[in-house]
Amino acid sequence: MKARAAALTLAALAALGAGAWLDGYGARALLRAERMLQVPPAPLDVPPDRPARIVLLGTSLTAGGELWLRRVRARLEACRPGGVALTRVARPGAAGAWGQARLAEILADPPDLIAMEFTINDSALHRGEPLARAAVRHEAMLAQAARAGVPVLLMTMSPAWGLRAWPRPGQVAYRDAYRALAAQGRAALLDTIALWRALPEPRRRDMVPDGLHPTDEAMAEIFAPALADALEGALCAG
Repeated sequence: MKARAAALTLAALAALGAGAWLDGYGARALLRAERMLQVPPAPLDVPPDRPARIVLLGTSLTAGGELWLRRVRARLEACRPGGVALTRVARPGAAGAWGQARLAEILADPPDLIAMEFTINDSALHRGEPLARAAVRHEAMLAQAARAGVPVLLMTMSPAWGLRAWPRPGQVAYRDAYRALAAQGRAALLDTIALWRALPEPRRRDMVPDGLHPTDEAMAEIFAPALADALEGALCAG
């Protein structure tokens, strides 16, 4: 009974903390089902005789693994004679504030497209920031990229499960903020949450063993084809 009471107390504290962290958006966001949205990037006008330059900006979910990145590169090189240059600017533990600082450096030599993800750490109570502030920061980042003429593809990655979800009680609402920006026409969106949530639980435990970081093989199977599809549509259309 004591253990159950302690668990209920922790759950209540997490819900209260989430309500504050969501800046008035409400803890109801923790309970509602996510509505998926895909907004493909517009075709890019990249000369066919040079590599298309894509920067992947994000967290450990982008920084980790090599197999998935090789598969994306292979798909794009197969459909584009000029090839593709995929550059990762990503760091474990990074959140939107770190990404905003890196964005200024990236735009000093503008790439053809930036694919960006920070919701998993922006939603973390121990390293992120309240939702309203994170949304304003991303609006500023998108405006900064637009001034440089660089389109942005926002990405929702794998969700956090189990103990890894506890420090991220508002993760759904942070992903919804990306969907809202895309729905407003501010950015393209690659929304992969449904792909991860469709995994049977035993398989999901194998593919995301710590509840947060998919294995390289899982990223190659689940995320790489989705990202390649989105980028193919922008780089290889017609």
